[in-house]
Amino acid sequence: MYVILTSLIKPLIRLVYYSRSHRAAHQNLKKEMATVKKTEQELYDDAEKELNDAKRVLEEFMNGRYGKRLTVLEDGLWEKKYSDKVEKNEWEKEKTQLEERQKRLEKRRDDWDVEVQKWGAKLCEIITQPGNDFVTWNFAFFICLHL
Repeated sequence: MYVILTSLIKPLIRLVYYSRSHRAAHQNLKKEMATVKKTEQELYDDAEKELNDAKRVLEEFMNGRYGKRLTVLEDGLWEKKYSDKVEKNEWEKEKTQLEERQKRLEKRRDDWDVEVQKWGAKLCEIITQPGNDFVTWNFAFFICLHL
């Protein structure tokens, strides 16, 4: 009888021990995932802020003095309003410089747009990890749809 009880109790003790260690490991994993999620969220927020700044700078360029000057130069060159070849070359040079600046600003905006999409996708992956409850999954799905 003693042998039968000890043979039944030992596996139960092991089960309880593994259950507790598994629970502790699971809690540590949840903490690490929360830290990773927080870091990913911060990176996403930073990228989104940079994207908004890049959009704002590009819009200021296009609606500001330089954008208007670029339009005037393009129109003047198109309608041949320059007086001589020297003035035409100066206009073309200035137009080229302004176009290069505009392209740099657009590239910056596009690069940050890609970053926001990348971090948003990464954040969706982290939020929708298997094992999360149904409510969290639905909330995460809603967030991912609106990124």
